[in-house]
Amino acid sequence: MTTIQLLGYTPAQLCEGKDWFIFYYVPDPITGNPRRKRHKINTLGTTLTERRALARKLIGEYNKKLASGWNPFVEDRAPKAFHLLDEAATMYLAQCKKRLRPSSMVSYTSYVNSLLLWMQHRAKNQPVYVINLNRTTCSDYLNYLLIERQLGPTAFNSNLNGLKTFGHWLVRAGYLDANPWMAFKTMRKAEKKRVMIPGDVRTIIRDHFKEHNPMMYVMCLGAYHGLLRPKEMRYLQVKHVDMANQIIHVPGSISKNGKARVSTMSAELREAIGRYLQISRGCSTDDYLFTSKQAPGKNKLGYNYINNVWREYRERNHLPDTFHFYSLRDTGIFQMLMDGISPAEVMKQADHHDLSITTAYLQYKTPTGIESIKQKVKGF
Repeated sequence: MTTIQLLGYTPAQLCEGKDWFIFYYVPDPITGNPRRKRHKINTLGTTLTERRALARKLIGEYNKKLASGWNPFVEDRAPKAFHLLDEAATMYLAQCKKRLRPSSMVSYTSYVNSLLLWMQHRAKNQPVYVINLNRTTCSDYLNYLLIERQLGPTAFNSNLNGLKTFGHWLVRAGYLDANPWMAFKTMRKAEKKRVMIPGDVRTIIRDHFKEHNPMMYVMCLGAYHGLLRPKEMRYLQVKHVDMANQIIHVPGSISKNGKARVSTMSAELREAIGRYLQISRGCSTDDYLFTSKQAPGKNKLGYNYINNVWREYRERNHLPDTFHFYSLRDTGIFQMLMDGISPAEVMKQADHHDLSITTAYLQYKTPTGIESIKQKVKGF
């Protein structure tokens, strides 16, 4: 086995002749093959004895750096490759904070910190440098996410995409010469299963919440008619509701895709919100529309409130586990299409970025058949 195979490099040596130079071999960062690096020292010292003494000192310094993993060819391409990874990550997250929404910032921080903790544990608390983030390390970490943490396709893909973004930044900032995460592909997701809640069940749900939890009743209508997402409803403020024009403004800061949109209220939703706000007279326009007090207030609704209330109702009434609160939104999209509202208009209301996402809902069955065919198709 050669010296470079054992050590990852050949120690620096002095060559005396017409040209005096110090040379050593290190792996080429592109091909992986041994590549010679030379440092001329023709002008070093005033005598041969002095030149040799200075050369020995330089050789010792080069060998010390080589033993630590230093590679001058990597340094040429990525001058910050031997900076500490956690310091680079801190700078990256500080820059992210200036441009990301708080909810996105939580995710990006989680992706990076999870990687750092894993690498530090693997290094047994020895310093971890950016150069240690290579393709092999990335592969091992992704296997850890899949096998030990047992992440599903959605969570795995979110982590991988977040780390690809981190890798791009490391390249732009001079820490790496190539993004090692780009060698890996996202997992294929299973087809999303959407469950439609039948009309008779919706009626029972509506009547229950209308009587026992008026705020939850409004939110059910918000999901079904307004096609609002749970997170969007948690962040809505009183000022976002425009009763005169029968619309709800959804700011880009709380929407899923970061773009502002308008949700049109049905007559039933407008009436329900009107009653809800009338009961809550005296609230500020800056108040959150939904709070744990079941009235507008200063503190937005808790993260798990909607799911907890829904789950409790579902279990108490023995409804299928497949009926989620979000199913109201899916059912609302399907029903709008069945009611003859154009797919383009439904797409806008649902905040879909592509018409194909909206029209995919047309595949779901209609147990009672299609009324327009029953009524409008002419004789043979």
